[in-house]
Amino acid sequence: MASFADLSPVISSTPTSSIAIDGAEIIDWSRRGRFAAVTGGDEFLRILGFSSDLDSPEVLLNHDLGGDAQSVAVKGRWMAVAVSDDKTERGEVQLYRYNKKGRLKLKDTQEVGFLPDSIAWSGNSIVIANEGEPNDFYGTEDGVDPIGTVSILGFEDGEVISNDELKFNKSGFTRSVLLANDVRLHGLSGSAKRELEPEFVAIDPAGEFAYVTLQENNAIARIDLGAKSIESVTGLGEKYWNQSGWIVDTSNEDGPDGDELYNPGVRDFYGFYMPDGMDVFTDGNGDTYVVMANEGDARIRPDDVNFEAGSDGTFSFSKNNKGNAIAEVEDGLTGAMLYVYEGKAGKKRTIFEAEEGDEFFLTMKYGAVADDDFYADEDRADDAADHGFAGSNDIVSGAGEGRLKLVVDQITSDTITGFGARSFSIRNTAGDLVWDSGDQLDRIAAMAGTYDDGRSDDKGIEPEHVEIAELAGRHFAFITFERSTGGSLIPVYEITDVTNPQHVHTLLAPDSDEPESSVFVKTSATGGVLMVASEDSGTVDTFAFGLDML
Repeated sequence: MASFADLSPVISSTPTSSIAIDGAEIIDWSRRGRFAAVTGGDEFLRILGFSSDLDSPEVLLNHDLGGDAQSVAVKGRWMAVAVSDDKTERGEVQLYRYNKKGRLKLKDTQEVGFLPDSIAWSGNSIVIANEGEPNDFYGTEDGVDPIGTVSILGFEDGEVISNDELKFNKSGFTRSVLLANDVRLHGLSGSAKRELEPEFVAIDPAGEFAYVTLQENNAIARIDLGAKSIESVTGLGEKYWNQSGWIVDTSNEDGPDGDELYNPGVRDFYGFYMPDGMDVFTDGNGDTYVVMANEGDARIRPDDVNFEAGSDGTFSFSKNNKGNAIAEVEDGLTGAMLYVYEGKAGKKRTIFEAEEGDEFFLTMKYGAVADDDFYADEDRADDAADHGFAGSNDIVSGAGEGRLKLVVDQITSDTITGFGARSFSIRNTAGDLVWDSGDQLDRIAAMAGTYDDGRSDDKGIEPEHVEIAELAGRHFAFITFERSTGGSLIPVYEITDVTNPQHVHTLLAPDSDEPESSVFVKTSATGGVLMVASEDSGTVDTFAFGLDML
């Protein structure tokens, strides 16, 4: 486990270059073509060019994909882009070649699973994690819950020669088997194949296995690429916070006047690891490890709100436009336009009460629905007794507490569990925990002045992604945080000794926000450049990093 060693330096490097583009979420690098491919959650693939020292970025191309881009992976001059317009319908992988003249050509399109969310190359294979996430109406008669799968495309001589979809239930991973493996299954369907949600895929250095996080299931799957089979699905267990002197803040209302204040202390609760992004490396002894960013995630994210109340009062809405509407929103079920009015005057209007800042999901069929009213696997700590908790715990009833969001299906008479572990961890290929950063990442953010206390009641800094670089036989992990204030913060750890990683450096892009992914471009045996795509700011930053900086 992590020690209380000095976590300085707090801030060591800022970007060598930065560029704002319309969308930046997933980034990958072509060593052969010397360009970066970026997707940003919209319908565009963006190609960035750089100077010889990987500085001075410029947008070379914006290409309309005709659908929402989920991820991109690069091999040479080839790009595989995962595209999904509707998460309840099958998505596709679009294969492009970007030639030396700067021309992009679509070479193939392959149908894959539902919501292809992550994609990676492994030699002549393309591996896709198809999340199979439910729609926003999950919990109603209009709910749809597709199956989660893993696709493998065979690629040879510029063509896709095979398209295999691996299904967990067809591989012997029944509900009983998964539960015995400590995999979290908790949805409404009772169907394991619908409850499993592949999130992120990474390939081992030998190209023999793919590792897939199943974030909401608190598990990881290992895929044998040669056999094209799911070898194992392993639950990751829980992190117990009341050990090793770890401190954590579990409320955003624990300041002197009930306001936000970073106020960490020893807390008695568990946390599901629930990793998102990860990377895989093999150490000098030939042992392979998976390094995970333990973000945490509820199975159903808050429903897509389409109206926020600007004041306290009574509101109403209908499909009739009377000319004095305060908002026009789209019905999330039918697509029809809805008109929102102050007050309740008028015929055939749906009426609701709201306080300033309240958010709602408006549809004619279901009315004004608050976040998670259809289905929720989370609840606040001060409601733990409603789910069977009968113990004494400051998180539940302490002054300024009661705010932590708990995993409802894990509440017992004397224990509570939160989402995520606010850490990164190292595991062996069997899924066994080798090392966890404990409370270090929260503390690094606090020392840097970038800790967002507004997220203390959720999942803290929400570690999002891990990128690993090998320099002169030493291994370094770059950890991106989705939640911080004052810029994109990225601690750097040396993980050469997997049992005793050390915080050696910290990167900060003050004008960027919510880094989603990164890629390290090695330029010499001892150094290179980290490229970071930040989702909220729509920026790509580059950071120099090398052994001479340590």
